[in-house]
Amino acid sequence: MTWEEAAIIVFGQEAVDHFRLVKSFQTRLGKAHERAFAQRVGGRVGGPGEADVITDCGEFDFRSQANTKNAAGRAAELANGRVIVQVTGTPVPGAISAVEFLRFHDVPHPEREAMLCEATAAYEAGQAAKAASVVVITGIDLND
Repeated sequence: MTWEEAAIIVFGQEAVDHFRLVKSFQTRLGKAHERAFAQRVGGRVGGPGEADVITDCGEFDFRSQANTKNAAGRAAELANGRVIVQVTGTPVPGAISAVEFLRFHDVPHPEREAMLCEATAAYEAGQAAKAASVVVITGIDLND
């Protein structure tokens, strides 16, 4: 039995569908954060095997407060030499905040700009998640 089959038995199909939507939103929000902050500092989003965001000031890996790692994962994250930008919550040891990321790139009013980037990312991710929810619930892809 797969995790999904077991979850359907325990929680029901609707709960599993909602879980999928939340996970989908989290992924979309993370990618949208990368795009918004990269655009704001004139950088770019990295490709496979690259840092999340690459700018003239260096390579940065983005994470959210919800992205928890075990000790081995955290050590590997720190060992790659990239600066870790924690977009939400209080940065863990070794990470900087989104405001510090913008300040490092000499963006004026970094507190305000960080909020604007976060709002832009949330809106973008929300729109994508709404479109995805139609597919999950009805099986109909409006983009086809």
